[in-house]
Amino acid sequence: KNFSRNCLPLELIPYQGSTSSTSEGVTRVFDKAEQRPTDQHILPVVVFDEIGLAEVSPANPLKVLHGKLEPPDGNPLKIGFVGISNFLLDAAKMNRAIQLSRPDPTREDLLETAISIQEATAEKVMSKEELEEMVDAYEKYQRHLA
Repeated sequence: KNFSRNCLPLELIPYQGSTSSTSEGVTRVFDKAEQRPTDQHILPVVVFDEIGLAEVSPANPLKVLHGKLEPPDGNPLKIGFVGISNFLLDAAKMNRAIQLSRPDPTREDLLETAISIQEATAEKVMSKEELEEMVDAYEKYQRHLA
């Protein structure tokens, strides 16, 4: 009934992907995770931020992921992996992944978020009308990018 009781605590090991990422850098972060003490009560998880930027790197750093995510000895992984991207990855790299997508925020989502952020601060900085103007400017900017 309580899912979290059956889950190990996580130790996050971050890696910031970029267009200058290398396979050596990716290998190092996995090695770091694998070298954690073999405490059965904590699961190390590599968090690869901006994996989509690394995918377009001329050094092709993601080529090492297959061997890291599917160990050749057939043993189960001893580390977790999360890749975060604003872009879709090549289908061949996604075939061992679960993809979670989120639609672009609506105007109402943006306004509600702006109001919530402002309410969390100690003072009111902008009126609702000013926040609506900020949302307008953001939407105009997004249309310009498209």
